[in-house]
Amino acid sequence: MSDLLPTEREQALEARLVELEMRVSFQEQALAELSDALADARMQGMRNADVLRVLDRLAEAERDRGVMIGQYAALRVEMMGVERERDEARGLLREAYPWLRNFRGTDNAGPMLARISTHLESK
Repeated sequence: MSDLLPTEREQALEARLVELEMRVSFQEQALAELSDALADARMQGMRNADVLRVLDRLAEAERDRGVMIGQYAALRVEMMGVERERDEARGLLREAYPWLRNFRGTDNAGPMLARISTHLESK
């Protein structure tokens, strides 16, 4: 009969085994929670990387837009200068036209007067 009753030592070992099994169970649960948190952090990191890529593209597009606006402005200023020079040249041609008509008889005057007339009429 004494074989069926657990001894004090066996009871202590059994209690220690139950305690260790509970600790392992808690550690497994904590490890699973940490694994889930790590997976969530990785997903968030990928989303952040995607957002940063989009922001980089937007910044690049904004830089390109600024460059294009600058190029447009430079071309517009250049066109204004060309228009101003063209207007000044037309004014000079208008002033010179009556004077050049006096030289109609020379060989170079005919084609020159035709070109001047064409420029004066184009406006």
